[in-house]
Amino acid sequence: MEYGKIMDKILYLGPHSQLVDFLEKEYEVVRKEEKITKEDVNEIKPKYVISYGYRHIIKQEVLDTCEIINLHISYLPWNRGADPNFWSFYDETPKGVTIHFIDKGIDTGDIIFQKEVDFEEQHNTLGTTYEKLKQEIENLFMEKWEDFTNQRFNRNPQSSEEGSLNYKKKLQKIWHHFPNQWQTTLGEIKCVKEQILK
Repeated sequence: MEYGKIMDKILYLGPHSQLVDFLEKEYEVVRKEEKITKEDVNEIKPKYVISYGYRHIIKQEVLDTCEIINLHISYLPWNRGADPNFWSFYDETPKGVTIHFIDKGIDTGDIIFQKEVDFEEQHNTLGTTYEKLKQEIENLFMEKWEDFTNQRFNRNPQSSEEGSLNYKKKLQKIWHHFPNQWQTTLGEIKCVKEQILK
C-alpha cells in the first residue's frame, strides 16, 4: 500500500485464517471473536463485514446497521446450521461451500457464490473432508473477492422448499455411535447409520 494512504476497514468475525492475511494487503482488518454490538460497528465503520467460523448469533440490531457476508462449508440450502460437513455425508445431501449474506434466519440469506465439491469415499474421513472444505471456501473467497467488491454477482434467494437445518444437539445425540469421531471414514458413516436406524 502507498505510505500514508487511509485504508478502508473490514470487520472480520471469527478466528484468524489466511483470509485475514489476504485482506490486510488492501484493508485495515479489525478481527473479533467475541459478540459484537451495533455500537462496535458504528465505532469501527467498516466498509465490509465478514463472518467465518464465528460462534455467536448476530443480533438483528447489528444486521440493521450493516450488511454481513458469511462463509459456510455446505452447499446451501442443504445443511444450514451446525456440523454441515457431517450431515452432508450422513444424510447424503449435496456437498460444497457457500458465501452468502446473513439475514435473521440460520444460514438462510441470499447466496452470493457457491461451489459443489466431490469426495472419493475410500480416501477420506470426516476430518479430511472438513479440511478440504475449509480450503475450498477460502479459495473461493479469494478468487471471487474482486467480483464481490465490484458488485459482479447476483443475489440468489435460497429455496424455501428444499434444504435442511441441523442444530448442535442433533449430532450430540448420535455421536457416541462414532468411536473414531472425526477420523471416521466416509464408508463407516453409512454402516453406522444403518445400525442407528435398525
